[in-house]
Amino acid sequence: MNYRKIKEQNYRKTNIVLVFYVVLFLLIGLLGETIYINLMIPAEYGLTDAMFFTYEAILTGVHFPIFTVSMASIAVVIIFITIKFGNKIMLSGNQYIKLNDKEGRTSQEQMVLNITEELKISSRIRFMPDVYIIDEPYMNAFASGWSEGNSMVAITRGLLDKLTRAEVEAVMAHEMGHIKNADVRLTLVVGVLTNVMVYAVDWIYYGMIGRGGGNSKAMQQAKIVILVLKIFLPILTIVLQLYISRKREFLADAASVEFTGNQDAMVSALQKISGDYKKNNYDLDEAENQTRKFANFFDAGSWFSTHPKVEKRIENLTGAKKR
Repeated sequence: MNYRKIKEQNYRKTNIVLVFYVVLFLLIGLLGETIYINLMIPAEYGLTDAMFFTYEAILTGVHFPIFTVSMASIAVVIIFITIKFGNKIMLSGNQYIKLNDKEGRTSQEQMVLNITEELKISSRIRFMPDVYIIDEPYMNAFASGWSEGNSMVAITRGLLDKLTRAEVEAVMAHEMGHIKNADVRLTLVVGVLTNVMVYAVDWIYYGMIGRGGGNSKAMQQAKIVILVLKIFLPILTIVLQLYISRKREFLADAASVEFTGNQDAMVSALQKISGDYKKNNYDLDEAENQTRKFANFFDAGSWFSTHPKVEKRIENLTGAKKR
């Protein structure tokens, strides 16, 4: 398989969605500014003309974009807090062991640490992430962070007990791929932008539109737009988030094979993990930390899945079906 081609295709698709996110974020900000200065806007203007009027007012310095700047500031603060406490959030709710500084490691624990050190070299990542084992029977792994100060990889005891060394290496290489490709950063930014946009629309609706918001032609049209956004924006953004997540999983699978040179181990690991979830009824609502759903190696969830189907992931790796 041409893994460079897989990377390029998935990067391109992800970038298109990211551009859409930024444009949507700015449009919601501009809509908020338009409602904020509606008394300055000529009464005969429709919403489109009113938004152009607002845009010109911002460019000429007549109006400071306080609503958009507030949205962006809130997003930056949330991202900063998440970065600072991200690892604790990802590990919360589980019993875990950090291997990097542990003395008297078992042979299994030493194997995980050795694999990670080897992958650090093969992936050309300049720093060693923190390595954790989570004491849970289900099979999964995840990564977090993108720099030396906040990166980590974690793997469950259930996965270690049921996979061969080569398969464990393939899974860990997948997680190192997420760090190498800055997928955690991407997921974080998209998730924060989603939440800020949804809350901004709610604030506009209840704070301005829901309480009148003016009777001009532009404001009447704005009410309709905000109502539509309030209903459909949460659906649209979650669909886009899931789409990005699935594309980055394909990228991480390709990275795993690139770092290890072992396509069969990756395919075998996916098959074993999928089969294990079908045979065992794990109480994931109790054991699993839902904040890391997008970061997990495997998602045994619903139709609205964060991960592609196992069959598609294997097909993508083996080229079983022509594109």
